[in-house]
Amino acid sequence: MAQGSVRNLIPKERTDQDVSLPDRFETVPKAKIGGAYVDAVIDLLARTIFYKVGHHGSQNATLKQHGLELMTSPDLSAFIPTNQQDALKVKWGEMPFNRILEDLEKRTSQRVIRADDPWIGQPAGKPQFGAPSGAVLGLQHDEKNGLWVELDIA
Repeated sequence: MAQGSVRNLIPKERTDQDVSLPDRFETVPKAKIGGAYVDAVIDLLARTIFYKVGHHGSQNATLKQHGLELMTSPDLSAFIPTNQQDALKVKWGEMPFNRILEDLEKRTSQRVIRADDPWIGQPAGKPQFGAPSGAVLGLQHDEKNGLWVELDIA
């Protein structure tokens, strides 16, 4: 894993239509990386290794072109705090948004954990990925009630 990896990135809830990339980043300071000056935000996104997906993974929570597509670390993992069945019951719509979920699964090599993953409450439950994997060094979970997941992140 690259030195200086970004462990947490909590997004603002916006859509790509709200603000264009130049407007959003024009006041962002430049950072000197490897002798070159680059946009600090773009650099942070490229080094992100753990992404807490905003607003339960809804369609307006994660920028695609100016957010998710800039997350290029091979160590990227994601957590989506959502329960799809509960979201449907209260008529919140598609949460998590399927296109975001599919893109995250590709970018993370399946290292996406959702709060409603069935394995969390199973005594011998395991996620789709093995740990260690990417930025995830270890993983523990509430095998009895499925109420929590604890990750060791690089």
